[in-house]
Amino acid sequence: MDKTAIDKELTKYNITDAAIATLKQNYMQLMVKGIEDKDGFKKVHEARMDIVKRRTSVEKTRKDLKADSLEYGRRVDAEAKRITGLLQPIEDHLAEQEKIVTDELARIKAQKEAEEAARIRARVNRLFEFGARFDGENYTAYGLVIPATILKAATDEQFASFVKQIEDVKQAEEDEARRKAEEEARIKAEEEAKRKAEEERLAKIAAEQEAERQRLEEAARIQKAEEERLQKQREEFERKVREEQEKIEAEKRRQEEEKIRQAEMEKAKAEAAEKARIEAEEKARREAEEKAEAERKAKEEAERREALRPDKEKLMAFARDLKAFYTERAGQFKSFQGVSVFEETCEILLAVATTLEKKANEL
Repeated sequence: MDKTAIDKELTKYNITDAAIATLKQNYMQLMVKGIEDKDGFKKVHEARMDIVKRRTSVEKTRKDLKADSLEYGRRVDAEAKRITGLLQPIEDHLAEQEKIVTDELARIKAQKEAEEAARIRARVNRLFEFGARFDGENYTAYGLVIPATILKAATDEQFASFVKQIEDVKQAEEDEARRKAEEEARIKAEEEAKRKAEEERLAKIAAEQEAERQRLEEAARIQKAEEERLQKQREEFERKVREEQEKIEAEKRRQEEEKIRQAEMEKAKAEAAEKARIEAEEKARREAEEKAEAERKAKEEAERREALRPDKEKLMAFARDLKAFYTERAGQFKSFQGVSVFEETCEILLAVATTLEKKANEL
C-alpha cells in the first residue's frame, strides 16, 4: 500500500491533533479541591469518560485497519516458510560438503600451530634449564639476552648456537666459582689452624689462672671458716643473753596480760548479764505481741468462716443434690445410647460436685 493510500486510511481515526490540543487545553486545567468538591469531581469524571470513549474508539479503529494487513502478513510469512523449507535441504547438503574441506583445513592449521607452539615451548624450557628470566620481551641467561621474537624466528642451528654460548659462559662461571671455593677453603683451613693454636695458648693460660684461683679460694675458705667459727661463738653468747632478757620480758608481759584478761573477763560477765536481761525482756515482749497477733488472726478467721458458713452449707447441699441426681435416676434409661449419654453427663455432674465440695471446704 502506497503512502497516499495509507494516509487516507489513517483519517478513519476521526480525531485530529488540533482536536486533541483543544481537549488538553480544556481538561488539563480541571482540578478536584478535596473530598467535598462534588462539582469538581463530577466535571473530572465526565471529562475522563469522554477521553476513555475517544481512546477506546481509536483502539477499535486500529484493530479494524490492521485486520487486512495482518492477514496479508500471515499469508506472506506462510509462503516464505514453504519456499524456505524446500531450499533448506539443498543448502544443508552444500554446507556439509563445504564443511569437509573447511574442517580439514582447520585441522591442518591447528596441527601446525600446535607443532610450532611445542617447538617454541621446548626452546623456552631449554633456556629455563639455565635459570633464564623472562621480562615480557627478552629471555636473559648468563648475560646473553635473546628477544622473544628472535627465539621464535631462529633456526635450529641458530638456537643451538645460543645454547652453546650460554653453556660456555656457564662452564666458565662454574670453573671460576670452583676456583674461588678452593681458595676460600685454603684460607679457611689456615685460619682454622691459627684459631686452634690460639685456643691452645689461651687454654694453657686459663689452666694456670684456674690453679691460682683454686689456691686463693682455698685460702679464702680457710679464713672464712675461722671467721665463721668466731662469729658463731659471738652469736651463741649474744643468743644466751638475749634469751635471758626475753624470759624476763615475757614474764612481765604475762603478768600484765593476766591483769588485762581478768579485767576483760569481769567486763564481759557484766555485759553478758546485761545482754541476757535485754534479750529476755525483748523475747517476752515479742512473744506477747505474737500471741496477740495470733489471737487476732484466729478471731478474724473464725468470723470469716462464720460469715461464709451459710454459703458453704448451700454449696455442700448443692453438691449432695448433684450426686443424688445420679443415684435417683440410675436405671431409668434402657437403650445403650441413652445410658451412654446419661453416664457421660453424670460423670460431668459428679466432677462438678467434687469440685464444689473441695472449694466449699476451702471457705
